[in-house]
Amino acid sequence: MNVFWLISEVGILLEIIGALYIVVGSLRARTRIERIFRGIEGLLGIGKIRDILQDQTRMELVGFLFLSAGLIMQFMGGFGPQGRF
Repeated sequence: MNVFWLISEVGILLEIIGALYIVVGSLRARTRIERIFRGIEGLLGIGKIRDILQDQTRMELVGFLFLSAGLIMQFMGGFGPQGRF
């Protein structure tokens, strides 16, 4: 087993985790916003919506950090010797 191959595989895993984190954050925010707008009181919940969107933005930022770390690790893993298994 090659160290560069291992770095590349960990990078792929980090990308998958980052993508899942972004999707889960978006679905969670959508569900929370739908719950607010179920009644007429939802029109008064603009502050809550702002808080939900801030949380979603924070989750997306963390997800993109995982994605970028995974891409960097895949780039570094590409420098290993090729063609040997």
